Amino acid sequence: MRKRRVLFFFALFVLVCVFLFLSLYYEARREAIESLNAEQMLQAKQAARGVEDFFADWTRDLSTFSEMDAIKNIDRTGRGYLESLYRHNTGLIRSFTRLDARGRIIYSAPYDRSIIGKDVSSLKHVREIIQTHQPVTSDVFMSARGYKTIALHVPVWKGGTFQGTLAATFNFEALAKKYLEVIKTGRAGYAWVISRDGTELFCPIPGHVENSVFQNAKDCPSILAMADNMLEKRQGAAVYTCDNVGGQKTDAVRMHAVFMPVSIGRTFWSIVVTSPETEVLSSLAGFRNRLILVGGIFLLGCILISYYGVKAWFVVREEEKRRHTEETLRESEEKFRLLFEKSADPILLLHEGRFIDYNEAAVRFLGSSDKEHLIGLTPAHLSPERQPDGRLSTDKAQEMIATALKSGAHRFEWVHRAPNGQQSWAEVSLTAVPVQGKNIPYTVWRDIGERKRAEEALRESEKRFRSLVETTSDGCGRWTRTAYTHTPAQR
Repeated sequence: MRKRRVLFFFALFVLVCVFLFLSLYYEARREAIESLNAEQMLQAKQAARGVEDFFADWTRDLSTFSEMDAIKNIDRTGRGYLESLYRHNTGLIRSFTRLDARGRIIYSAPYDRSIIGKDVSSLKHVREIIQTHQPVTSDVFMSARGYKTIALHVPVWKGGTFQGTLAATFNFEALAKKYLEVIKTGRAGYAWVISRDGTELFCPIPGHVENSVFQNAKDCPSILAMADNMLEKRQGAAVYTCDNVGGQKTDAVRMHAVFMPVSIGRTFWSIVVTSPETEVLSSLAGFRNRLILVGGIFLLGCILISYYGVKAWFVVREEEKRRHTEETLRESEEKFRLLFEKSADPILLLHEGRFIDYNEAAVRFLGSSDKEHLIGLTPAHLSPERQPDGRLSTDKAQEMIATALKSGAHRFEWVHRAPNGQQSWAEVSLTAVPVQGKNIPYTVWRDIGERKRAEEALRESEKRFRSLVETTSDGCGRWTRTAYTHTPAQR
């Protein structure tokens, strides 16, 4: 029972150690994720500031150009300015376009005759600037030239009258890439961005750009939930599962991401900076290994201390039990010694079939004048060669001793022969008693000579009576308490 209790507390201690280890590890993991999110948010803010500054600069530059008479009149000089401006910004700028007040294309650089005069007033952002006369940035739309783009329009005024717009269309993928591709969190972290309507403007995963995030992530509810928050112009952190990391197809992994809006005029984008959880775990690998090492050493130390402590405890307990047993045995021996010495009955101790000790009553009963004479003798030495039942005294003594050692006690009758040759009957009680850790048989002898003589006299009396009854010529009878018995006379 005590061993089970010790094992229970030891198992409980191990569980507590494991719990503390896991608590420390998961606390470190939580702090690592928080640190990662903080780093991601910092990079997202830097990218957002870069995009916002880019559009603010171009809004300012286009507004400056729109005040030029050559642009207002879109004469040869103005058209030359737009062509030159396009050539110096190829890559990020797809075109510069001048619209009239009704939303028709007056001129576009690079020059494309097929679109001159085309009415684009049906586009949402064009309608908006015609109505508000305020700079506007579009969502992704299909341009008159046949490609998806984003446009920035500023109003053109002449003599206080709205004369149309000056617009720049951008390669949004190249623009987003300029500010987002440099974002790296670990080896596999990356960034992506969506417009106000959910179109992915930049993403390293092939096939995602220009498509809706709701189409790209239709099988990933966690990304869709995050996208809903992004389109609400919210900022926060999220965890989602992805099977494509940095453009590489992988097994499904958990991604830790932050998202934040980017204000662009009267619209917005939303930037996501994401990293796989393996990056977090790899950063914790050293800490985890050290924690395992320290925990293992601590646990091993506790196991060793517990082992030797428990072992010492058991040794102490066994020593206490041994001392208690010795004390009990000593008290038992003292009680037995007192009984042995003071008993009125003859008592003799045997070892390996020979007498090793005796009390004064035994000396008197056995009729020995020399106390030392009995030491080393066997019961057979104190008896005739054969007992009344015909068995050799030596054989009977050995059998009785063996029976006593096996059963703990045995009682039998024995004919004793004194040193002077006189024989007498004794009732012998043989009992095994522990002495100094060994079972020592001891015998208590009682003189039953009187009883035997009475029994013999009774037998002789019965024998004479029967002889008398059988030989008499007269009828005889014997009364009992229940019947009269008649014995016929023999003739």
